[in-house]
Amino acid sequence: MSNLASKSLLNQIRADLVAAHKAVEAKYGITLSLGGMRYEADGSKFVATMEAVVGSAEEAAKREFLKLAPMCGLSEGDFGREIAIGRQTYKIVGMEAGRRGGAKVQITRQPDGKRFAAPIEQVKESLGKAAGSPVSTPVASTAATDSLQEMLSLIDSMGKAQPGPEFMAGLRREDEIFKKVQALSDQNAGPVGKLLKFQVADGHALYLVTKVDSRYAHVRHIPFGDAWNFNGVVNGKLDRRVAEQNIAQQAAMARLFSKAA
Repeated sequence: MSNLASKSLLNQIRADLVAAHKAVEAKYGITLSLGGMRYEADGSKFVATMEAVVGSAEEAAKREFLKLAPMCGLSEGDFGREIAIGRQTYKIVGMEAGRRGGAKVQITRQPDGKRFAAPIEQVKESLGKAAGSPVSTPVASTAATDSLQEMLSLIDSMGKAQPGPEFMAGLRREDEIFKKVQALSDQNAGPVGKLLKFQVADGHALYLVTKVDSRYAHVRHIPFGDAWNFNGVVNGKLDRRVAEQNIAQQAAMARLFSKAA
């Protein structure tokens, strides 16, 4: 009887399963990916995950890149582009959301095709060296600076509602503070002092723009509601184009709803 707790045996089984995928993929026009394999301590059973996507692996990678790229400051046209990192040339072949440390760009070294996961900022820097057009940096007015400081103070006082007898009161207080922050944001011309809202799962990741430079919007996370985080924000910085696009989208939605009312 086989002992499924043997890692060497599991590796052999994995290799056989991957080989067997080929016929299924060709028959149905899909790509199968075998995930992690967990085994019982007594070696009697193992559990594996599998993912199936329509089309080839390259088509699936491109679809995922086109979905994530605009949220992280990259353009759809960046898929397939070659970039220079150090003395090596790499090709952009995909993007993954990533569970830790945010999204990563999948790149392959040329010409051997070895695959790597590169930080978004590193890839954008390499693309920027090729494109590299400077952008003017707006200067915040005194009124905007005062408004920003008030908003930061409100966010500092927000806290999080804790389970217990005062939970509902805490939620109401959190909501009241956020409404004040939203009202101040609506009064600001931006981009400094404007709120950013990114759809995540069933809620939003919320940020406040505190400063902008030629490339980045510096942002402060707002721990409201489920306190979601957005993958495009790295070390408190977000691609400036993404921030400006988000602000413009919110303004367009606000105009739409005002007309409907």
